[in-house]
Amino acid sequence: MTKRIARTGLLLWLLAQVVSPEAYADSVTATFLSEASQTGGTALSIRGVLSRPKGEGPFPAIVLLANCGGPATYEFAKFWPRYLNQLGYVTLNVDSFTPRRVKNCSKSYIPDLGDIERDAYGALKHLAGLSYVDGEKISVFGSSLGAHAINVLVGSGRATSQGLKFQAAISLYPVHCKGLTAKAEMIPTLIVQGDKERGVRTCKRHAGHRFVTVAILTDTYHGFDQPSATRRKNGSLRTDVKGNKRLFSQSATLKAQALVKEFLTARLSSPAIAPETQPANALQLGKVNNKDPYKAVSKRDNDGDGRVSLSEWEKSSVIFAKIDSDRDGFLTPKEFFEHWQRQLQ
Repeated sequence: MTKRIARTGLLLWLLAQVVSPEAYADSVTATFLSEASQTGGTALSIRGVLSRPKGEGPFPAIVLLANCGGPATYEFAKFWPRYLNQLGYVTLNVDSFTPRRVKNCSKSYIPDLGDIERDAYGALKHLAGLSYVDGEKISVFGSSLGAHAINVLVGSGRATSQGLKFQAAISLYPVHCKGLTAKAEMIPTLIVQGDKERGVRTCKRHAGHRFVTVAILTDTYHGFDQPSATRRKNGSLRTDVKGNKRLFSQSATLKAQALVKEFLTARLSSPAIAPETQPANALQLGKVNNKDPYKAVSKRDNDGDGRVSLSEWEKSSVIFAKIDSDRDGFLTPKEFFEHWQRQLQ
């Protein structure tokens, strides 16, 4: 009974994450050519699902590279596209499997990372040619298999035959970062990985790089955004074709959402409205139970922008979400003040 209630709660939470249809226009199938191999290989015809926010644009855009489950999994067919559309990004969910006559990874077949990279550059060219896309603000996002392809992509620093380049990259739960070659100048990259991954140390070593942001989520396994990654009846963890232990985590997924939003806002979006700053009269909001909302921000505000991001927040992402009343991914003095007032009611 307890497990059934937990599953029902998970389902309701997942449904709540798929935003209402009013937030985005209809998804359509897009067809484009992969970039031809530099060794003279033939360019394949690739398909993907194109989703966009409502409005004329031009919008920043993101190429999505699926994990081994393929582009039809919940996280790539619905969860991330809808979340990113809600934030104002066009998404192109690339299918690197069907053209190669497979649906997903198996023990006998895993798509070549070079093939996925060429598909990504083909998607970049396609997006850049759309009237409602800002061709100078296109990023690439992938998890697991897609993340490994991204790690290779950002290290290569190459461009399309038209000179187009990705402006940012997001790599979710790569098993390791051995394929990432950090250079003096490279695509700004966010790596979000669980501390239970076997190769977590290989990603941590890039943490101090100028263009690489590494976020290690505590008590988190591979596939933390995959609803299918539940425990077996005997309590053991499910594994993927490579033997990586998988486990869905609502808290890790929420934190990843906030990290992705913060990273993309800094790299792709138009400058945000100036953050709320402390007024001349520091007592304007007053204290609540002797707690100062301005000090709550200033003691955490490491980058000096007058607000607290999730990466600066030391407590749980659930508490962060409760305080973040406008859901913009940042905490202001006003939001601390209002949160504490609600607690008194």
